Amino acid sequence: MSKKILIVDDEPDELRVLTDILKRKEYEVIGASTAEEALEKARQEKPYLVLLDTVLPDMDGIEVCRQLKQVEKLATKVIVYTGKIDAVEVTKARLAGADEYEVKTQDCAKLLAAVKKFISEERERVKKRVSKTGGRVSIIKKRRIR
Repeated sequence: MSKKILIVDDEPDELRVLTDILKRKEYEVIGASTAEEALEKARQEKPYLVLLDTVLPDMDGIEVCRQLKQVEKLATKVIVYTGKIDAVEVTKARLAGADEYEVKTQDCAKLLAAVKKFISEERERVKKRVSKTGGRVSIIKKRRIR
């Protein structure tokens, strides 16, 4: 089962490169170039993981992270990535709920390793849950009452 990853970056080249790399690794990828678009897609698509740039045209990425973490029933991991190497930004990201903070480089190896780590952790969690049920898998859909 492929995990959805939402990439949020206002730089079209960055968005395209990361999308291509992750799709080659057989992840399902959704892209967004603004904070508003990212928040909407996160609510609709419910990605497992969000790669979030800190510099966006309509809102600071740290604030987007904070809002993502406040969305009810959205168990999304957030990796904040940026061109800034700044301890204050790292602290802000962590306080906003970021699960990881990575610095943008030409080599995406560290970012990809972080992605792989979170996806692997989720797969292990699912395996443990399935083994506890004796291999039985049940799916329960809850409807939101408005």
